[in-house]
Amino acid sequence: MTGQDGTADGTTSPPRMTGVEPILAVRDVPATVNYYRDVLDFHDAWTWGDPPTHGGARRDGVHLQFSLNPALAETAEGHQIYIAVRHVRNLYALHRERGAEIVSALDPKPWGVSEYMVRDPNGYRLRFAGHGCARPTPPEQRREIEIVSRLPTGPEREALIHAVGWGEATDLNAVIQGVVAVVEGRVVGCALLTGDNAGYYQVRDVMVHPDWQGRGVGSKLMRAMMDDLKARISGRALVGLYTGANLHDFYARFGFLGPDHGLYGMTQAIEGHGNEAQERE
Repeated sequence: MTGQDGTADGTTSPPRMTGVEPILAVRDVPATVNYYRDVLDFHDAWTWGDPPTHGGARRDGVHLQFSLNPALAETAEGHQIYIAVRHVRNLYALHRERGAEIVSALDPKPWGVSEYMVRDPNGYRLRFAGHGCARPTPPEQRREIEIVSRLPTGPEREALIHAVGWGEATDLNAVIQGVVAVVEGRVVGCALLTGDNAGYYQVRDVMVHPDWQGRGVGSKLMRAMMDDLKARISGRALVGLYTGANLHDFYARFGFLGPDHGLYGMTQAIEGHGNEAQERE
């Protein structure tokens, strides 16, 4: 039976947003669709109407729609759309080869990604951004980075949490292994490991101070963490982690598989009541 809200058996499942498709005002729908297909390599392009007054283009998980409105399109110049990309360097090379109007070249940014910007025929700026392009190291930061197999102290970890803007982190009492990146006595990064010591482990709290991001610190931490873990265990073990999709390529370099190729994982965030129960006792 279906309830009035359209859910099976009248249950009230929480709503979920599954995507967003900007609708851009354009001067010429067919010309815009052709540009996104032939130059920007959007694979699924379509138009509606005769002559077309609406259309769209899609590539991977990115969907854009175009609506014929020449007057409104006159105000499009400079408006930006941010598109996260895996293997951004390869897409940049493709767009250059196809003659896209690149108004800002691929360049590492202080916020930890590399970006370039394309102007489409209507004046919209498309900012393509991804990881994997290291920044040049300024002279003042050409200092030796030492990776040490130990847990960060409480103050060291609190300083990192504050620097990267996290609200929560793993309880150090649950951590069984850690590595830290040290520069001139200062901890600038860490990676932690929890697990049951019986076959399942989880990499957690991989943090690098913003001043040192994009300089290979995270890679050094992950290599040291995985080397230490392999030395720790005998036989096979399952190692997992949770991360944003934008860091897929980074962790894939260390053998981790995403949901398209690895095990099917399910998660649930719960609120515990352990302290309340202890207080009642």
